[in-house]
Amino acid sequence: MMLLLLAMGIVAQAQTVVSLNGEWQFFYAKDVEQADSFAATGFQREDYKSANFKLTPVPSNWAVLGYEEPVYRGFKDDKASEGFYRLRFRTPEGFNGKRVLLHFGGVWNSAEVWLNGKHLGRHDSGYTSFTFNITGDLNPKGDNILAVRVRQVYPGYKTDTYDDWTLGGIYRDVTIESMPKKRWIDRVAINTTFSNDYRDGELTVRTIVADKNKTTLPGNYPSPGKPYKLRFLLTDEAGKVIKDETVDVKARASSSRETTENIHVPNVNQWNAETPYLYSLKVELLENGNVVQSYNQKIGFREISTKDGVFRINGQPVKLRGVNRHDEWPTVGRATTREHWLKDLKLMKAANINYIRACHYQHAKGFIEMCDSIGMYVGAEVSLGGAGDQMYDPAYSPAVMLRSSNSLHNMCNLRT
Repeated sequence: MMLLLLAMGIVAQAQTVVSLNGEWQFFYAKDVEQADSFAATGFQREDYKSANFKLTPVPSNWAVLGYEEPVYRGFKDDKASEGFYRLRFRTPEGFNGKRVLLHFGGVWNSAEVWLNGKHLGRHDSGYTSFTFNITGDLNPKGDNILAVRVRQVYPGYKTDTYDDWTLGGIYRDVTIESMPKKRWIDRVAINTTFSNDYRDGELTVRTIVADKNKTTLPGNYPSPGKPYKLRFLLTDEAGKVIKDETVDVKARASSSRETTENIHVPNVNQWNAETPYLYSLKVELLENGNVVQSYNQKIGFREISTKDGVFRINGQPVKLRGVNRHDEWPTVGRATTREHWLKDLKLMKAANINYIRACHYQHAKGFIEMCDSIGMYVGAEVSLGGAGDQMYDPAYSPAVMLRSSNSLHNMCNLRT
């Protein structure tokens, strides 16, 4: 299942984002019996102590680190090893009293998560990012214990197996993000079009602000609430201001409101693989004249069409010269970094390649952003691999919808 899209990269920044990457405690269980036995010891408890853990880097894949031999295309008799992780970290300064989210960029293949002994939930999908709301769950002062059980086999795990290696582990970034607790930027959606025979650009920015302030009794909706401001700043690559406008927004307490901003860009610089020109957009949420949250994104003006049966970028015929690419590297598995991405893209550009089929799952967000900046077309696939007849079983519909919506979300300029 494939989406042919040019992915305009997202650089999202809320009030504070803190990385939890680094050395974690890790226990390797060779099979489910050993895993269940270890889980029964209460490894997620704050006071848990065990000499069985080893320090292991996150992100990583444990097979690449030598815990086991890598397995190709699924597991014999659907039996596989599991991994247990623990991390102790202090609550970052300024996070108390904020809305806080815990983000996982990717865990293969199933992650069950606890924070300070509280069960946050479980995510069954190896190539989709996921988030937990941990507002109020961090210790105001002192340390926190984050615990994760990673399974490689669960009902439907073959959806994430392909003609490729199966590599267990927390293999992408783990971060925590803070933002205002009562009112915050919940989503920004971007759309670019052209006018005046492709000479001018039209940018539409749809910003949804969530509002949990309560000013009236239940049932008395809509309640007016307290107004706020949104600032929209668009600059070109040289830093020249194209648009700087602050708008007043009438609040709607205990609800969300969408604000649409239209920005006209005369003599626009078009984005394509030969001239990957990117503008910078900043959206700021202002309360009482102060910026309480900001959102930043690179913007490329481009249009994909198939007029007269010909594939076109910005109205001009384009021939795609492409390759398949897995988001992995021999020495690190799927825990790839900017260095690996840049090496890949430089080699491809030198070979006159202008298109990547991101097989067969969502690649790292940073890689897509680098494709935008260096000039590379991307075809993004939905992670629906070797599940076979499961595709015809209605019981697997939620898994299909999860992967499909995640792909659209990541590739269509959305943020939550």
